[in-house]
Amino acid sequence: MSHVFERASDALLSARVRIRGHAGDVTVERVQDGQVEVEFHGACRSCPALAFTYASVVEPALANVPGVRSVTSRQVHASRAALDRIQRALNKHPGERGIDD
Repeated sequence: MSHVFERASDALLSARVRIRGHAGDVTVERVQDGQVEVEFHGACRSCPALAFTYASVVEPALANVPGVRSVTSRQVHASRAALDRIQRALNKHPGERGIDD
């Protein structure tokens, strides 16, 4: 098992606790050339908020892990633009509106 795989798995621990609270789970499936692929399990498989969870919980948990260049999941079907918009919306201050609103 690579160091990046181990660090990515460790970085997901707090996210996994949150996701398990909703009867789901997420694991690192593979790491290749800095690209981390995650897989969702349990209730996440049919959750309409999967893209939101991915963009707001999973990607940020892995963003600062040394050696991670990108994060993917075959189960997330939202565009990169949609995922970026979720992240931007979460980073706004309460009451702030932007050009995307």
